[in-house]
Amino acid sequence: MKTFIKKYILKGSHASWRHPLAGLAFKILDPFESIIRYSRNLSHIPPYSIRVRSNGTANQFGGRKFDSDGRLIAKLLIEHAEMKKSSHVLEVGCGCGRTAIALTDFLTDGKYIGMDIEKTALKANTSKKYFGKDFSFELMDIHNFLYNPDGRYKASSYVFPYDNDSFDVIFLISVFTHMRTKDVSNYIKEFGRLLNKGGRCFLSIFLVGYSRDKMVLDKFSEEGFYYSNEKLPEATIGYGLDFIVDEFMKCGLVLKGKPIVDSGIPQDILVFEKVR
Repeated sequence: MKTFIKKYILKGSHASWRHPLAGLAFKILDPFESIIRYSRNLSHIPPYSIRVRSNGTANQFGGRKFDSDGRLIAKLLIEHAEMKKSSHVLEVGCGCGRTAIALTDFLTDGKYIGMDIEKTALKANTSKKYFGKDFSFELMDIHNFLYNPDGRYKASSYVFPYDNDSFDVIFLISVFTHMRTKDVSNYIKEFGRLLNKGGRCFLSIFLVGYSRDKMVLDKFSEEGFYYSNEKLPEATIGYGLDFIVDEFMKCGLVLKGKPIVDSGIPQDILVFEKVR
């Protein structure tokens, strides 16, 4: 039992819920964790067994980290992506609503769409905080052997179901950290299409050669990306800054300032602005 807890729960793996015993343990803990969340005025956030599906297990019990991380990301979006109260916002990889819940207090006149490939986490976006707000959630039915094995589409050719120039802000937290080069390139192309001129794309990433690449290093590399797990490259992927900047430039977006390495998020932050 000690080995099981250490390997699947304390280690904080984002995929620990896939193990049958771990998944059962998380559900058993739900009633006890809900009492703690209620005492902390956090009953509006999803149950523990749902949150671990997209946020890992590390420090998630009780809900404080989920809440504080969401508020931190919202603050960074306002500061660096110039998000306004009236902005039209798209989040790619929204999970069960960590940042969406935090944004309900800010986007008073705006619009938010959250997308994710993991159905169970996506369906958990039922917080009462969304009531009366223009917040919606949609499935990206993209094939992923871990999160959506029956998905119909490939990330490398996926077309987001929205019109050109539909959004002021697009953001994604720890999404490119699990995607291969051709998939990343296609998403960036789509972001260039979806953003208004002057709109911004805010993303977290492991930049090789910067302060947050310790999980990735450059032990293995192929197709322009770097990884540390030879059997499962998508577990943690890093990219060089030049590749990411070049891909965005092809689509009319330029890097604003330098990479942000001390944001409080354990990855580097990049912000791009659409100039054409």
